[in-house]
Amino acid sequence: AISLIAFSSCSDDDEETINYVAFADKSVTFGVDLDGSNTNTYKIYSTKITSSTRTFDIQVAPASTADPASYDIPPSVTIPEGINEGTFDVTVSDLNIGEEGKTLILEFVPQEDLFLGQRLVLNLKQVCPTNEVILDITFDPYPEESSWALFDSGNNEIASGTNYGGATKFNKAFCLDNGTYTF
Repeated sequence: AISLIAFSSCSDDDEETINYVAFADKSVTFGVDLDGSNTNTYKIYSTKITSSTRTFDIQVAPASTADPASYDIPPSVTIPEGINEGTFDVTVSDLNIGEEGKTLILEFVPQEDLFLGQRLVLNLKQVCPTNEVILDITFDPYPEESSWALFDSGNNEIASGTNYGGATKFNKAFCLDNGTYTF
């Protein structure tokens, strides 16, 4: 008896493998130093491992709220030959980020015969270099009667709030130097 065994090659360039590229993360927090800048590295993955270098163009999605002058992203990401992973750096400066933060949404530029994964959402947030203190107030049934003020050791008002009619909660972060404060 003769046995016939057929082996199918699992070539790196197998046409049956879907050509897919995606960011490793879907949504991340990107901390930016107050009045400074930070750089983070992000990964992309593809489904194919090829014998040649591949380049994928990236762009900022129109839904981004970050000031275009505040970030630096490369126009493309390269995956070297023989692997399915590439990396790229994003630098963000504290330009109009504000207390509420901004979003920077990155996406791949569509290419023929390429399936694209989800966008990468970078939630930009200022990082307090000293002491971050969070004021979190839950109001009683009469929020319009509530007010507050924060003073430093020299009795200088740092922040205050009033007139919370209709609100049920209030939350605010402060970046405070070491010292004594009065609330």
